[in-house]
Amino acid sequence: MIVKMFKTFTTMSICNKKYISNLLIDISSNNFDKPLIKPWSGLIFVFLFVGLILIICFGFLGTYLNKKNNEKIINILIFSFGLTFLGFEIAHEILRFIKLGYYDFSSFPFQFCSVPMYLCLVLPFIKKEHIRMPGVYFLGIYGFIGGIFPLLFGQSQLCRWSSFFDVFHSFAWHILLLMNSLLLINFYGIGINKKESIKLFLKSYLLFISITVIAQILNVILHYSGGINYPIYSNPDGIVTNFKTTINTPLYDPDIASLFYISPFFRSNMIIFETIWVKAGWIINYLLYLVGFYIIGSILLILTILIKQIYCKIIYSQKIRNTDENF
Repeated sequence: MIVKMFKTFTTMSICNKKYISNLLIDISSNNFDKPLIKPWSGLIFVFLFVGLILIICFGFLGTYLNKKNNEKIINILIFSFGLTFLGFEIAHEILRFIKLGYYDFSSFPFQFCSVPMYLCLVLPFIKKEHIRMPGVYFLGIYGFIGGIFPLLFGQSQLCRWSSFFDVFHSFAWHILLLMNSLLLINFYGIGINKKESIKLFLKSYLLFISITVIAQILNVILHYSGGINYPIYSNPDGIVTNFKTTINTPLYDPDIASLFYISPFFRSNMIIFETIWVKAGWIINYLLYLVGFYIIGSILLILTILIKQIYCKIIYSQKIRNTDENF
């Protein structure tokens, strides 16, 4: 079995050498129509397999550091995640600018999955627990949501599949989100103290709402600033406009800026919310978006509490058994 798995991964590695060779021409190519890599292809499974191993390792690392109660190391790790995110984002923005020849505001770094970059750079320097811990819970709970959902349910819209850089950046980013999430969940014992966990989760949800408000303000500013490279369209009445509308904007359009996918001007490209935006308008879509993320976050917190309770019972039973054996 092991030999067979080794042969499979070796074959996949050889077959995917063409992707590595395409790195040399990736920046100069402007072909966004022909995918270089496809969702759920062999290379993607390799990414996910390696990512899964790293995520599990960082989960155990969080548990180990919790036993050592070493917050200095955890702060170094959190800040290291922030620097890694920042480095990835700077490289991503520069490469896209070189490739496109103009700044692409659709990649403006203030999406839901971008927020952990800022938090990881700031949290290690915040000493007051009542300010720090909601941010930790945001990284733990909402960081997990931001990492897992795009990888499992939104791969087709995760990145420009015509660019190896975009694919690698997107998958590495979301795997890092999950690594950071499990590290913090286990180090800070999220879910062990039920009452405290619920209290801090609610505070992290208020933080989430505040961040979406900032994103919505930026959506308005970016839309009316004229800083976005919109093609000029003619509407059905023959009137020329510099801005796209919901009529001529497809479900996924790489030219538009919709931070958190809640823009008042462009329908969301998220499943279900796209339909809500069209049927009920952006305000209802935004409110249901907030409710939806509260429900998903609550479910994840409940699962975390249940898992931690089961884990604690197992550890307690082992201690009782070892005590009995010693006597």
